[in-house]
Amino acid sequence: MLIVIFGGEIQYKRFRFCDSLWKNKSDFFYLFLENIMIWKNFKFKDLNFSDEVQIHLQQEQNYSYPLQNVDYKLQERTQTFLNENYHGGLLSSTLFGVRYFDFEGIAIGLEKEQRGKVHQLLRTQLNIEANPQKNPYYHLFWLTDDDRAVFCKAKVTKAVDFKNTLWDIRMPYDFQLASPSEKFYGLELKVLEKQLGSAGGTALSTPLGTALGGYGGEIVVENKGNRQAPIRLEIKGKCTNPKILNLTNSQKFRVEAITEDFLYDNQNLDFLPNKELVVEDKGKNIKPLRSTGGQIFLEPWFNRLVVLTDDPSERATIKLYYRDTYT
Repeated sequence: MLIVIFGGEIQYKRFRFCDSLWKNKSDFFYLFLENIMIWKNFKFKDLNFSDEVQIHLQQEQNYSYPLQNVDYKLQERTQTFLNENYHGGLLSSTLFGVRYFDFEGIAIGLEKEQRGKVHQLLRTQLNIEANPQKNPYYHLFWLTDDDRAVFCKAKVTKAVDFKNTLWDIRMPYDFQLASPSEKFYGLELKVLEKQLGSAGGTALSTPLGTALGGYGGEIVVENKGNRQAPIRLEIKGKCTNPKILNLTNSQKFRVEAITEDFLYDNQNLDFLPNKELVVEDKGKNIKPLRSTGGQIFLEPWFNRLVVLTDDPSERATIKLYYRDTYT
């Protein structure tokens, strides 16, 4: 459906935002698409594409840049190995690749000055980084179809491109963002705290700690997402040969060291090189002291996470940080 605005009079039936955007704007003949806005509330860098912000900009600044469409594309890759002398072949494991976001919108300005402002704003925020060595990732926020606030880290992979010139009131534009990971995360950072030597008020040494070869504390964790969640786990206080186990998926990790400020972190949300797994004590890398295990993730739904020490007298504090994780 097209909305026609002529001589300050608005004629429409179904489009709820036209009145808010264009009331009292006269002397313009304007065609407005019904799906000019989408209700995902995307935010990237200094740009806020939410309906509320776009309406406010149009009313107060006489320009706006509402989105029309967003297309999500998550790459998948599988290698094929064909048999040379007979039918069939082999397939590798199928892995996720890069997640692409293709955006389409319309920049609007009643006067050339306002069109210049919105043009410059989008050019500045949605350009390829001038320094290719820097090329950082920024937070991309949005709402899912069931109104969950989520985010991922992304960067511009196709700079904003305008279809019309500054002489046109409506300037369709498009751009592309990409995230190196298939995962995105709940906005809420969840924190759970426990003390070594306790599990629901019962000493872990009997019987669970003995069965696992140590003494420690158990944390029941719920990941409400549908993808394995990375974790950040801190042990504040003395801990002899700390060992972490997820009893739900049998993942484990242990270092041979007496630690005082232990850190295990495999989140790496900024995709920094050589930071896929950080293991430190008082800021010093102790990953070479690892005796067993590697990556530990939280499965979707409930997990039983156990932290152990070889010394039953120790009462260090365990802190676990994580986010619900989706794909």
